[in-house]
Amino acid sequence: MATMTLEARTGVPVGRLNILRLAYLIMVGGLVFFRWAPLVANGPDWPLHEGVTEYMLLAVSLLAVLGLRYPLRMIPLLLFDALWKLAWLGAVAVPKLRAGELGPDLIAVITSCAFAAIVLAVIPWGHVWRQYVLAPGDPWTIRARRTQPRRNQP
Repeated sequence: MATMTLEARTGVPVGRLNILRLAYLIMVGGLVFFRWAPLVANGPDWPLHEGVTEYMLLAVSLLAVLGLRYPLRMIPLLLFDALWKLAWLGAVAVPKLRAGELGPDLIAVITSCAFAAIVLAVIPWGHVWRQYVLAPGDPWTIRARRTQPRRNQP
């Protein structure tokens, strides 16, 4: 059996993968630069909710490092990043903006969340559609697994 190219297997050109890698690199760099130093400085002294957020973002930054090696496999991380930012913008920022409650803290968070637009622009949506919408899901039961045809058979 001839070896298929990555683009033939995934439908995503290598150049597009490298753009994805750049998105992961920006994510890692931004989180390391803006979040790791305060995390180290404050350690366990964070207020409860801030500490939860900071350590969640630490985990995201570590997972984003995997995106450098496996850009397609880690797309759910990019989707998570974009979706929570869009949800926050729609549910929190827009109502505050409409009410005229624009302060420096809100502007800072809106600016940070605006980078979701870059993430949304670099995601290969065709691949996402094929992999997460059109592709069959994993089996739910042992019986379902047995009834699926083997891949090696014609």
